[in-house]
Amino acid sequence: MFHGIEEVRRLWRGETFQTNDGAGNLVELKVLPRPVQPDLPIWLTCSTDPQMFVKAGELGFNCLTAVLSQSVSDVAGKIALYREARARHGHDPEGGQVTLMMHAFVGKSLDEVLAKVRVPLTNYLKSHVGLVESMTKSLNIEVGLNTEQHLDAVVAFAFERYYRTASLIGTPEKCLTMIKQLQSIGVDEVACFIDFGLDVDTVLEGLRYLSMLKDLCVPRTSPNSVTARAS
Repeated sequence: MFHGIEEVRRLWRGETFQTNDGAGNLVELKVLPRPVQPDLPIWLTCSTDPQMFVKAGELGFNCLTAVLSQSVSDVAGKIALYREARARHGHDPEGGQVTLMMHAFVGKSLDEVLAKVRVPLTNYLKSHVGLVESMTKSLNIEVGLNTEQHLDAVVAFAFERYYRTASLIGTPEKCLTMIKQLQSIGVDEVACFIDFGLDVDTVLEGLRYLSMLKDLCVPRTSPNSVTARAS
């Protein structure tokens, strides 16, 4: 992966290098037209392995992470490792961008939000058993998912844990508390995932309230606050 990243960056900068084509012939590669940006911003996906955060810092890359299989406090320690690695290798320790992925749905009232997200998000978690297992392990809970009854119980628990401690689900005011917590540990941007089965009209309606949250957490007079972006 790292070799491929370096090749892409060289091409992006306008350099030419030799490689073998599909027939095994030696060819020179170059990208046209030239990109507008002089260099390619790179995010390295860092999940639970602290060494990936360190590697992203060493290389001066941005960092993409999530809280599906780790707690916010776990992420805090790994962001610190990332910043330290940047500093040790001659990069601005505060220059890299930490983006954290979170499932999100923001609405007018908490009861309305929960009524809309409970079934689709529960079904989403149930269809991704690996995520549920990772989530419970991050809480030091060993569970068996060998029966439908056990799975339903664990998924119901996972939903409550995820909704309360690892998502942007609720009203703008409720979600602002999470944004402030993420800001305090060094997160620069939240990538808001609305990909868990809500219908189109509901998603579009929720974007209005997500925009309100963004206005709350990114005051116009403060350029250095956490930003939120929907995906």
